[in-house]
Amino acid sequence: MACRFPAKTPLPLKPTMEHPPIFLSIDQPATCPHFGNRTDITAQSERSQRHKCLSELCGFQFILEQDEEEER
Repeated sequence: MACRFPAKTPLPLKPTMEHPPIFLSIDQPATCPHFGNRTDITAQSERSQRHKCLSELCGFQFILEQDEEEER
């Protein structure tokens, strides 16, 4: 059965380097969700940070965003 309301642009089924997964930030330093290692901030904006796992075996990338409710 076809979807009655198709998306305007298809979303990737798995996170990619172009579209890394997004997590909400917490008050602790960021760690890799796969290995638990420390991460390096590779890009930053006012509300988000792009992180990369420091493990050579992993290299997982993800984005941390600030929770809008925390700012209120």
